Amino acid sequence: MRALLLALGVLLPAAPFAVRAAPLAPGDLVVQGTPEGESEAGLYRVDAATGAFELLAGGAFRDHAVDPVGILFAIEDGTVVRIDPATGEKTPVPGGDDLGTLEGIAVDRGGLLWIARIEPGGKPFGTDVEILSLDPITGASAIVASGGMLSGVNAQTHPLDLEIAPDGAPLLLVTGVVQGSTGTVLRIDPDDGSAAVVGEEPFDLLALAVGLGLAPDGALVYTADGGILCDCVAVIDPVTGAITGGSLAFIVDGMYAGSAVAADIAVGADGQVWLLAWSTAFGATPAPGLFRWNVNPVVEEGGGPFLALATDALADVQAVHAICGDATVAAPEECDEGDVAPGDGCAPGCLLEACGNDRLDFGEACDDGNLVSGDGCDEDCSETACGNGIQTEGELCDDGNLESGDGCDANCTPTGCGNGVRTEGEACDDGNDVEDDGCDAMCAADFGAQTLAQRRCIAAVNAGVGDVAWTRARLNERCLAAAIRGELGADPAAFDACLAADRHEKLLRALHELARLEESQCDADELPELALGPDRLAGGPAAQVLPGDLVRDLFGAPPMAATKDDRRAARCQRKVLRQANKLHAAVWDELVAATLAKLAGRGSAPAESDAELAAHVAQAAAGSRVVGKAAARLHERTADVCRNVPALGPLFPGCEPADATALAECADRLARCRACLLLGGADPGVALDCDLFDDQLDDDTCPPAR
Repeated sequence: MRALLLALGVLLPAAPFAVRAAPLAPGDLVVQGTPEGESEAGLYRVDAATGAFELLAGGAFRDHAVDPVGILFAIEDGTVVRIDPATGEKTPVPGGDDLGTLEGIAVDRGGLLWIARIEPGGKPFGTDVEILSLDPITGASAIVASGGMLSGVNAQTHPLDLEIAPDGAPLLLVTGVVQGSTGTVLRIDPDDGSAAVVGEEPFDLLALAVGLGLAPDGALVYTADGGILCDCVAVIDPVTGAITGGSLAFIVDGMYAGSAVAADIAVGADGQVWLLAWSTAFGATPAPGLFRWNVNPVVEEGGGPFLALATDALADVQAVHAICGDATVAAPEECDEGDVAPGDGCAPGCLLEACGNDRLDFGEACDDGNLVSGDGCDEDCSETACGNGIQTEGELCDDGNLESGDGCDANCTPTGCGNGVRTEGEACDDGNDVEDDGCDAMCAADFGAQTLAQRRCIAAVNAGVGDVAWTRARLNERCLAAAIRGELGADPAAFDACLAADRHEKLLRALHELARLEESQCDADELPELALGPDRLAGGPAAQVLPGDLVRDLFGAPPMAATKDDRRAARCQRKVLRQANKLHAAVWDELVAATLAKLAGRGSAPAESDAELAAHVAQAAAGSRVVGKAAARLHERTADVCRNVPALGPLFPGCEPADATALAECADRLARCRACLLLGGADPGVALDCDLFDDQLDDDTCPPAR
C-alpha cells in the first residue's frame, strides 16, 4: 500500500508516539478519528507540512475546538472536557456535565465556549436546536438562542458543525442527511439570539452539507458531498453573505469526487484547504483519510489531492491558525505580546485593549463603543454613576468614591446638612431644610414609630441588599477557584479584577431585583423615616464592593491565590473564604432581623429614633445564637483544613496568622466587620460603631488597614 501511495505522490505520516510533548503550534491540524495502523481512537495532531501525527488524547469525541492559547475543548459522552495538548490530561469543564445532548462546540477569541444542543431523538416533524454559552472558568452557562429558525428543523436535519465568525457571532451548520436536502448556515446574534441564513441562496449546488471551516482571514469555507454528482466547496463571507468558490468534481481524471463522501473541512494557517473523506477517496486511494488541496487562497478546480493522513475512521478536523502568547501576530490575532495577561494593551485572546472599542477589556466596567460621558458608559469606560470620578449631568461633585463626609458625599452632593446623606454630627438628613417633617433644618431627628408600610419597605430593601451581597460573595469564591487553577494567569491583578467582574450578569440580575423590590414594596406616600436613608438603594453599591473587600482583607491587595499543586494550601484558602462568607451572611441576616424586630416593637417598645434603633441592634446581634453557630463552624472547619498547612502567613497576608486558631479569629473579625459596614451602607440610620462591633474592642481594626 505504501508503494501505491508513493506512486500517487501522497505524503506519508511519520511514526507516531503516544502523547505530544509540546503545545500546539500555528499550522497544526487536530483530527478526530483513528489513523490507519493505530488501535486507539482520539484526537491526533497532524503536522500540515510533513503529515507526521501524534496522539493528543484518546477517547470517543463528538466534536472538538481549539482555544486562542492552544488548549483543546471537546464533547465526550455528553460532557465538555478540557484537554491539555502537552500532557493529554482531560478535565471536565465546570458546568459542562449536565447540558443535555451536545452536538457541536466552538471557542471565541475571549475563551467563551459555544455549544450546539439538540433535542434527544428529535420529534416526528422536527428537531429543536439550542445554542448555549459556557464559561469554562466559572461554569456559568446560558441559552443564547432557541426557537424561531432553530425550532422544528426538518426531521432529516441536525446541527453538524459550529464556528465563530470574526465579529464573534456563532455560525451553525444545519444539514440534511438524505440526498437532495440542502445545507444551511445560520448566523446567531449573540445579543438577542436571533438566527439568519448566511447569504441569499448560497447552497443551490450543495446537497449534503458536512462541515464549516474558518480561514485565518475570517472567510467561511463550506463544503458538501453531492452523492453521485460532486463535492462542492464554497467560500462565503459570514458577514455579507458574498460567495466565491468552485467544484472539486474532477480532481482525478475520470473520477467524480462524490465517491469520496466528505466528512469535514478545515482551512490551514497558510490558506490550504483540508478535507476529510470517508470512502475509497477519488477512486485511487485505498483508504479514507485527510486530504489537502493546493488551492490558496480561493478554491479552484483541479487543485490536486494529497493524502496527508490515512485513517481507519474519522469524524472531525480543526486547523490551528495562531497561538496567542507566542509573540507572533498572526490572523485572526490583533496583537501578541508574548503572554496572555490582561492589562498590557493586548487582552487574553490577543485582541487589542482600548476604551471605546465596543468590547469589555481588562479594567473596564463597560464599553459602549464611544468616548462620550453621561450616556451610561463614561469616557474612561466606567459606568455613568456617582463615584466614578467624572462629574456628569445631575452631579454637583464626583471625587471618585462613594465615601460620605469627605467633601463629596455618596450621592455626589457636597457634604452638608440637607443633602440627603447623613454624615458625622447629623442625627438625620432628609435632603431639605424643612422643619417638623421628622428631620429639622439642623439635621436633628424627630420621628415616631414606623408604620407597617414603612417597615415593609425596610424589610424588602434589606432582603434585596442581602441577595446582592451573597451573589457577589459566591462569584468571588469562583474567582478564587479559577485563580488557584491558574486560569486567570500569574498576575494577581487579574484575580483582583475578577472580584468586580459580572460576565454573565448574575450580579446585575440581583441589582434589578433589589430595584424591583424597592419599587413594589415602598409606598411613595409613606416612606420610612428610620433605618433607610433618602437613597433607599444605596445598599446595592455597598453590597457589590464589600464582599470583594473581604477577599482582599484575607488574601492581600491585590489578592494572592495558592497554586493548584499545593492542594492543602488551596483547600485551606477556599474553605476559609467559604466559611467567612457564610458568617458574613449570618451576621447581616441577624442585623436586619434585629432592626425589624425593634421597629415592630417585638419584645420592647418600638424604636422612635435611629439612635434608639442602633443601640438595640448592636446588643441583639452580639448575642445572636445564629451568628454564634456560624462563627463556631468557621473556627472548627478552619482548624480541620488548615492546621497542617506549614506557612499560613503568605496565604493570608491580611491576617498574618501564626496558626489555624489565629487565622479563624482573624477571619471571624473580618467577616463581622464587613457585614457591619454593609449595614451602614444600606441602613445609614442604623450605622453602628463597626470597630467596636467586630471584636468588642476599640482598636481601629474595622475597616482593616492595608
